[in-house]
Amino acid sequence: MRYSTSLFILMLLISTTVGTFAHSEDKMDISTITTVIKKLKGALKLVDDKTVKHAVLAVRIADLYAERARLESMKAIEEDCSKCNKDFKDRSKALNYYEGAFEKLDSDTQNMVLFQMAHLYKLTNQTSRAEKLFNDVLKNQKAYPRELITEAQIGLGEIYYFKGDYKKSLVYFALAEKDRSTPKQGYIAFRLAWCHFNLGHDTLAKNYLIGILKSQEMLSRTLPNGDVVIDNSFHQDVAKDLTTFTARSSVRTSDINNIIDLSPDDRRRENLYFLGTETARLGKKQESLLVWDTFLASEHSTPSEKVDISLRLAQLTYDSGQFTNALSEYQDSLKLFQKHGCEDKSIGCDSIQARYRDFVTNWNKHEKAKPSINLLEAYIAYCETFPGDQQMLYWTAQVAQTNKKASTADKYYRLAAQAEDVKANIFNGSLLGAIETAESTNNPEKKLAAYNLYLKENPKGDKVLEVRYQRAHTYYELKDYKKASSEFTSIAREYKSSKSPLPLNSADLALDTLVILKDHEEVRDLAVEFASLYPQRKNEFHTISSVAITNIAGLVNDDKSSSQSEMRSALNSLQKI
Repeated sequence: MRYSTSLFILMLLISTTVGTFAHSEDKMDISTITTVIKKLKGALKLVDDKTVKHAVLAVRIADLYAERARLESMKAIEEDCSKCNKDFKDRSKALNYYEGAFEKLDSDTQNMVLFQMAHLYKLTNQTSRAEKLFNDVLKNQKAYPRELITEAQIGLGEIYYFKGDYKKSLVYFALAEKDRSTPKQGYIAFRLAWCHFNLGHDTLAKNYLIGILKSQEMLSRTLPNGDVVIDNSFHQDVAKDLTTFTARSSVRTSDINNIIDLSPDDRRRENLYFLGTETARLGKKQESLLVWDTFLASEHSTPSEKVDISLRLAQLTYDSGQFTNALSEYQDSLKLFQKHGCEDKSIGCDSIQARYRDFVTNWNKHEKAKPSINLLEAYIAYCETFPGDQQMLYWTAQVAQTNKKASTADKYYRLAAQAEDVKANIFNGSLLGAIETAESTNNPEKKLAAYNLYLKENPKGDKVLEVRYQRAHTYYELKDYKKASSEFTSIAREYKSSKSPLPLNSADLALDTLVILKDHEEVRDLAVEFASLYPQRKNEFHTISSVAITNIAGLVNDDKSSSQSEMRSALNSLQKI
């Protein structure tokens, strides 16, 4: 009677524990699982080890060990414990219970246990035992249902796949594929596709994936309640892999359309984008151009993507050596940016200006010795869109100057010099560049404009003396002797202590211009002043002053309208010489 009561308690324990474990296993913590294992192991001793009930209870104990191992593994990861091995021990115990119970289980349970065992073998570094387990099933196929045989074929296919033996893997997945009743047809085809891809059979690989994507059945999975639904995650993975395979092979319009038609709605743009970038990365410029052209023409691209893609098209066209077309596409891309902007950071909008800039500067690197007109136009297009980039304004001016486009060079040197918070080197370089450009034209008006710009923007610059001297010289060339004399005189007075020869030269030229103007009185007085300012030349300047006095006296004498006082003054001046 005692044995019967114990057996009743045992069966009650098994049924309640198994039911609870099946539905709330994920809610059990390590401590609870340990308690349940202890109770079930005690109960197991009361059951005849030759019965199915013993096997079922052993499987539940194995399940609990496997679950505790999973939790211990997660705990070790969280605690960063590299030496923790409780999970390994529990998995080994689980395997012992599964192995002892396997032969007594029904086929459905065997199917489940077989692959739990194989999984645990892999986690305990016993892949060879998992392999043997599957091979034993295949050697005794008459003893197992078709479903279990297929699972064994899939299991071996997986083992060889992860060993990198794709030929063997292909053999076993091909065998599993023959079972049309298996709900894993989609997964089998997926693995076959990857085997073919890794073996270089690109067309076969793509065809397998296309077959999956066109089959609702292969894309579906069955929920616990029996409902059949599309496995969105699997659908996304297969479509992405088709994109990868397509990028590695020759890309035609039909291939691009397959990506468009077979991708999930929320992944279509992403996959097209990946195809475009991946073909470009692989150096397939023409195919990448085809992808981007198709994408741009489709209804799936957003305004930000249109901006990004148009810039990619320009770069690919440039890389293909079509420089005029590349310029045109670059200009069109900038117009799109001006119209739509670019706000999607996921495609690089946060760095879009840098990318537009890089397009031009990288082009310049290839044409450093002899920049082309096309390059100049690209610079101009950039600066019109991003006018605050002082360095690019400066470089635009330099490229224009090299191409002897004086007006353009002058414009951009001015813009660079007058840019907000301009850097000193660009500021000075721009002002001097504008002068150099103007001087190359030999146009006095342009030269004066450049000199005046420098003096206005940089009145304390290192080159002020030289610029003022050149400005005075330009007045002289224009025969504007009054301005020339005034400028030369100011230079001679203000820079009397300079070691440069220009102030003394200015003194000479100031007197020369006054002589041309026949302003002898100013020559007389200014020569005396210069004799004082430049004592090393005082004798020469006094001589010039004396000549001026003589000239004045001669003019007074020759002028019949001269008064007696003017005559006496002229005579007195002559007597002082």
